[in-house]
Amino acid sequence: MALTGFTRDGHCQDPNDDEGRHHICIEMKSDFCTVTGQPDWCSKPRGCMGQPGECPIVNWCVCQWAFARYIQQAGGCDSIVDLVCDATNMAALTAYQHSTDTSHKDALECIKKRCAA
Repeated sequence: MALTGFTRDGHCQDPNDDEGRHHICIEMKSDFCTVTGQPDWCSKPRGCMGQPGECPIVNWCVCQWAFARYIQQAGGCDSIVDLVCDATNMAALTAYQHSTDTSHKDALECIKKRCAA
């Protein structure tokens, strides 16, 4: 699987915290880029974890804003790909809890539902 996480260790965390807030780990599908209106980097191979060469993106740490938009644009929490809860940085919960943005509240509820947080 492709390298993921700010420190490229398979987890969405960084000792100094990731400036992009790439805290939510999802099972990557090309629809993420399409739904969130980003260029199609989702289906392009990246450097592999633990082996040479390039590998497909399987799981990826996405920005909190992009995750919230993904849920909103996809039609809700039940319409998105799987979350990888053990790789997700629960700092996202704290950020979403302190936000007044409706889409962030939806993202918070989705993480709670999917990750039993």
